[in-house]
Amino acid sequence: MNKILTLYDIEFKRIYKLYFSMLFAFIAFNVCVVVAGLINVVFKVSARLGTNKSIKILQKASSARIIREDVMGDIFTIMCMAFIVAIVICLLYAFVIWYRDFVGKSKTAYTLFMLPNNKFDMYIAKLITIVFLIYGVIIVQFLSWIISAFVVTSLTPVTLSQIIDILQGRLSFSLLGFMQFDGISFIMINIIGIIISVIIIFTGIIIQKSFRKVGILLGIGYIVIFCMINLYVIAYKSHSGQLLMYQTVCYLITALVSMGISYKLLNKKIYL
Repeated sequence: MNKILTLYDIEFKRIYKLYFSMLFAFIAFNVCVVVAGLINVVFKVSARLGTNKSIKILQKASSARIIREDVMGDIFTIMCMAFIVAIVICLLYAFVIWYRDFVGKSKTAYTLFMLPNNKFDMYIAKLITIVFLIYGVIIVQFLSWIISAFVVTSLTPVTLSQIIDILQGRLSFSLLGFMQFDGISFIMINIIGIIISVIIIFTGIIIQKSFRKVGILLGIGYIVIFCMINLYVIAYKSHSGQLLMYQTVCYLITALVSMGISYKLLNKKIYL
């Protein structure tokens, strides 16, 4: 366990400055989206009423109506898009975290690959790194929502319950299954689902590096097939009863198969 934590520390120190900068930029972007939306309301209402532009305009009933009917939904959609981009960046780094070691043969990780030890420890360390990066983005996203809701409720007559009702009624909210708020769905998608996704990507990379000529096709094929299977399972919004059991079994099979393949290839066949 100490070795895994040491390897994790090595991995995280490579990226932490850029990562925390990205999180700060992510929060700043979300706050700016909210502020821009409210400023837009001020301009619209002041133009309609023929009054001076002032933050006090946000307290008017007409401003609250515009915020409820249009602005909050647009703000949430933009924030969701930014959230997806941040998650995609973390998943792309799941590729970088391996190929950087394969290419940079002077690095510590490459040296560890060459030693006669259990290389699966590196797999676990890299998995923990990527999963924690994504969890950090999710936490920051929820923090951004809280900040945004506080700003809106502080400056306008719109209440928190109205904001929640607006978000739940948006089509984008129902389509983005990984942004559910109920406990079981959150665990199945935001916690377990993320781990399974990273495991699939890691295994596809290792497959690619283990077969010289057809590795790319095999790796891509593995990622596509297992991602499609798990996305099909996640597509059902209900995470209860017999369906929950099927989803759990699918996750377990994916994890066992992927990690089993990765363990064998890392210790027996991988080409550096």
